[in-house]
Amino acid sequence: DSIDALLHMSEDDKNAMTVIGTFTNSWNDDAPMAYDVTTKKWKSSLPFQLTTADKFKVRQGKSWDVSYGNSEGQDFEVPADGWYYVLLDTSGDTPVVSLAEVTCDYGWTIIGLNNDWENDVEFEADKEGLCLVKEVTVSAATAFKVRFNHGWDVNFGVGGAGGDNVALAAGTSKISFNTINGEITVLPANN
Repeated sequence: DSIDALLHMSEDDKNAMTVIGTFTNSWNDDAPMAYDVTTKKWKSSLPFQLTTADKFKVRQGKSWDVSYGNSEGQDFEVPADGWYYVLLDTSGDTPVVSLAEVTCDYGWTIIGLNNDWENDVEFEADKEGLCLVKEVTVSAATAFKVRFNHGWDVNFGVGGAGGDNVALAAGTSKISFNTINGEITVLPANN
């Protein structure tokens, strides 16, 4: 079955970069990456909770024919426990694999508070892969969404990716967004 799947792969899939390692079902599954044409960098679609025991590589077309690890070509080793995006920089002569620690200033924001769909509110990061905004105050009942990089290509609402706007009552609330599973939680600010 896996050979048949490789033979019938689209050109996009053959050229796509993926992450594979100890944290992707023990080297059995590939995690997708997205390409930014402006920066010429690939970035894992979701962050990973990694430990110093984890190792990985980035490979093309779910094949070992083209793969990248550390500067010696070996498995990339995680320097410290934490939540990370995996990056592959292809802008130079030699592709370089690196990690970017998850921080909410890396791109996750809230849009729509007080019916303002023009100005994003930046999240604050915690140590567990969540982005938190504490004591968000709205003057009247409103709705919001969570989005990435101030754009609409990746956004979350009710039910997850691309979902409807999330209702928010007037007053002060704490909004949390789990960057791992896309779950949005709204609680009273005193929780």
